[in-house]
Amino acid sequence: MTAQASEKIIIDDEEYKLLAEPLESYLEKRKLKFDVRNTACWRGYIGTWELKDNELYLTGFYGKIKGKEVDLNFLFPDASSVKADWFTGLLRIPVGDMIQYVHGGFDSVYSDEMYIEMKHGKAVKTTLRHNEYDKTLEDEPF
Repeated sequence: MTAQASEKIIIDDEEYKLLAEPLESYLEKRKLKFDVRNTACWRGYIGTWELKDNELYLTGFYGKIKGKEVDLNFLFPDASSVKADWFTGLLRIPVGDMIQYVHGGFDSVYSDEMYIEMKHGKAVKTTLRHNEYDKTLEDEPF
């Protein structure tokens, strides 16, 4: 699998990559399928998120369905942002430099990463992690 394009998240007015897909369960329930633009974005869309007062909001969205561009209002009519109360899971946010590229999903390793545990759109725990280069992750020769 090809490394995947990240979504974006804004925390305290700083923009970061988001190595998670908080919209996935919402879209699965609605059986929405987006056009795959390239192998670096199998989900077919990019979301922009913001963590505000420990709550996760979807503030932007871009995708295509059957060649037609869709935005946040396609998913949530007349909304400029939406609290992600459907999302329970882990947000992974790189806050340091990439120290090891892995050609698959969100598996690349960053020197420092932030993990935010979410329950129904609310942050319940934040953990910072420091990583070292891991030789076992090196790609095997083709």
